[in-house]
Amino acid sequence: MDLSADLINYFCLPYGAYLDYQAALSTHQDIADDHDSIHLDSLLPAQPSWRIDGCDGQGTQFLALPIFLSPNLVPLRVDVYIPDQTKHPTHLRKALGSAGAFCIRDQRVNSLGITKLVLLALERWTAEQEDFAARFHALPFGSRIILENITDNVEDIRVRMVADHKTERQLLPVSKLQQLWGDIPIAGWPETISLTDLEHCRQLHDTISLVRIKGGSGDQFFIFKSSVNEVRYVYHELKLLLTMPPHPNIIPRPLFLVTGADRYGGEDKVYGFLMEHHQQGNLADILAYRSQMGTLTRKDQFRWAREIASTLIEINNGPAGFYSELKPDNLLLSCADDRTETETEERVVFIDFEQLGNWFTLSAPEVHYLEWVLKLSKCNEVPEDERRRFAQLVDDHMPIQPAGDPIYDNPAAGYYRPWMNFSAAEQEAAEVFSLGKTLWCVFEGRCDTRNSILKAFKHHDDDDSSAALEFPHFRATPEPVRQLIRECTRGNRDGESGRVEVVRRGWRVYPRGRSGIEGEPLGTAREAMEAARRMWQQRIAEMEEFLAARTRWQRGEGREGDVELLGYPGRPSLREVVNRLTIIADECVDTRKVIH
Repeated sequence: MDLSADLINYFCLPYGAYLDYQAALSTHQDIADDHDSIHLDSLLPAQPSWRIDGCDGQGTQFLALPIFLSPNLVPLRVDVYIPDQTKHPTHLRKALGSAGAFCIRDQRVNSLGITKLVLLALERWTAEQEDFAARFHALPFGSRIILENITDNVEDIRVRMVADHKTERQLLPVSKLQQLWGDIPIAGWPETISLTDLEHCRQLHDTISLVRIKGGSGDQFFIFKSSVNEVRYVYHELKLLLTMPPHPNIIPRPLFLVTGADRYGGEDKVYGFLMEHHQQGNLADILAYRSQMGTLTRKDQFRWAREIASTLIEINNGPAGFYSELKPDNLLLSCADDRTETETEERVVFIDFEQLGNWFTLSAPEVHYLEWVLKLSKCNEVPEDERRRFAQLVDDHMPIQPAGDPIYDNPAAGYYRPWMNFSAAEQEAAEVFSLGKTLWCVFEGRCDTRNSILKAFKHHDDDDSSAALEFPHFRATPEPVRQLIRECTRGNRDGESGRVEVVRRGWRVYPRGRSGIEGEPLGTAREAMEAARRMWQQRIAEMEEFLAARTRWQRGEGREGDVELLGYPGRPSLREVVNRLTIIADECVDTRKVIH
């Protein structure tokens, strides 16, 4: 079954247990592979007016920049939106590679025909606009350019620019943030810089812009952190970064607050903040690349592993209280310019302190079980009696709710309800689980632990084999580290016999075991939808079994088998992990060994 944005509830969210897949099949029948590709490269201008840096929204949101406005292009975060894949003509979906945009997030999306069609539509539309630069720069931050339809005739694609005030309405002035966060001395606040003083160079992620300061050094880049959806998360991260003490393995405090004039005549508002730019990129891509190139060493692996574990201890002992988003994507490597004169080796640098949820593949079961029951308690697709039952489970397990205030000023809680309702011991146990999964990535040289429907990685995503390595299996990890990882991930259910799963192969989803490779039968669209429904029914049953055991455990009424089911009571502490890693590293015969 080809991927499309409207399938996310079926495959990636617990609502899939209740949705009517029969109706969805009418618009999601398998598309034959015999459609001719559409060659649009020759139609693109030699000097394009636009560039697409990536994709989000499961293939409906393109991170597009009107580069012909550079160097005066201000980072207004005006993205381009298109209809989901089911609204593309059937004869074009395969030819354009529309499904590929669902899971490709970075510049590789430019290889797809749908991206080239979007670029052509933008080129044609821009050429027809009068005084485009003035109109563009007058837009509110987070506005949209919308392609209303997809057709093979570019002239027939309807494009409109929409001034969207949703994001700007969420912004607050510096004085309001200082009032809310009165414990931060005024002297501890960064200087401000105007949004209009920044040149938008590239969009690396939905919340991460690469910028230069106008009039500054032409080769000095900065990261501009902002959001076009939930500004409160960026503000929460800002507060943590301003209150956390400096640490070599934590991204330094913001260099500037980015502000802009309030179009309604009030004080200047805070759009986000500037941070230093780490050029080497994230650990996920570096691990996979060095593993493939044969340049990943035991010495580096053990050093990074200990740095990650020990930094988690420092974070827990500081104002943040916990780190909920541990994954290789959120760990950068310092480059030569980032290191001190006494440093000769790269160090891991933690980023992303919004304190939200992690990827499902690296998240502890207790975290996503609470996340699922909260979602199910609010979903109209769930029968009312079951919704009430789930709502009662929410009250039992998550009595603390985020404040309704636009800016929640408790730095040790944030907005993510499952983590807010954990005790300190439970938070650490959940961190240890994600640490175990991250250690697996470090020592196996992988981007992620399991097949991911949502994201296609730069490396290892072309593993066209049922033997592609997934957790909890090992190939390269030393045996003592394997045992440590197993202990950290107690409660893991990945790879259990009898579990129903769906997997992505290329741009399609199949039932696990029926992906058509290495002699496997080829599953149909109907079989994929049926498998997704059974998968979520099975996971919801596991969730309810877990929550019942958690209730007994908290009441001191645990039964035989509850510790194994819960997992978290038997995981080691972070301190124990650091000590074990140190001992194992010292016992390693040759830490210089290259891992192939």
